[in-house]
Amino acid sequence: MIFKCTTYTSLLILVSIVAFFSSAYSSEFDELDKPPEGIHKDQIILTGSVSIGIPYGDLISAEEKFTKTSTYTFENEITKLIYLSHLAFGLTMSGEYLPIDYIGIRSKLRRSVIVQNTNFGADYQSWKKTLYSDYSVYFGPSFHVTNRKPWDISLSPMLGYVFATYKPTPIARVLIDGYIPPPTQQFSSMTYGVDVMLSIFFSGGLVFQIGGEWIRNNILFSSIPDAVNPQTNQIFYTKKDATIDSVLFCVSAGYAFYN
Repeated sequence: MIFKCTTYTSLLILVSIVAFFSSAYSSEFDELDKPPEGIHKDQIILTGSVSIGIPYGDLISAEEKFTKTSTYTFENEITKLIYLSHLAFGLTMSGEYLPIDYIGIRSKLRRSVIVQNTNFGADYQSWKKTLYSDYSVYFGPSFHVTNRKPWDISLSPMLGYVFATYKPTPIARVLIDGYIPPPTQQFSSMTYGVDVMLSIFFSGGLVFQIGGEWIRNNILFSSIPDAVNPQTNQIFYTKKDATIDSVLFCVSAGYAFYN
């Protein structure tokens, strides 16, 4: 429920920002009837995007291994194995300036959430809990393949910094009796990633983008989270750092304009 509220609120903010740029652009620029100009020198691009994908890495594997062969008994006395799945979500505001043709300077403000789910089937209650969330900022160059065309493909490697919260084994702490989970971790760390986007330009500067991104988040523990599953004696994790990678599909929209 917390994730749903956060997502709906963030989407409302994103739509409001795009609407603001739309009204500002139409009121301050009188080029709405001109054909799309595409990407070029001195252009500024502002976009908002949503993304969804699959996380993987050290901690995702550890989470799945920790509950493997564990069971949960429902009120009707039916016992089922606990199978976990994970989904990554992102909301991003991006800005880019092209000092020269084909090469830009890009920044992103991003909200990321990774959710852990049970898979008990349609006839049984399932659980959804937040495993990881962060607020982050990214900077980096962007490289474009076209100049003044109504479409473009760009590659953007980026380096960033995150303020994150990681709650180990959120499903296990709810479903496994007698389990003492490791504490929630709050930390900040470096992060990096890359995205590839196909952009389509329309009259008036409107731009629509689809593509994909890869992000690596570094998890730092204040102490080793060596919790034990009381059903299986499986140890959770035995190192003080780890990684979570995410591969996501992105859709974004915004405006391109220039002085």
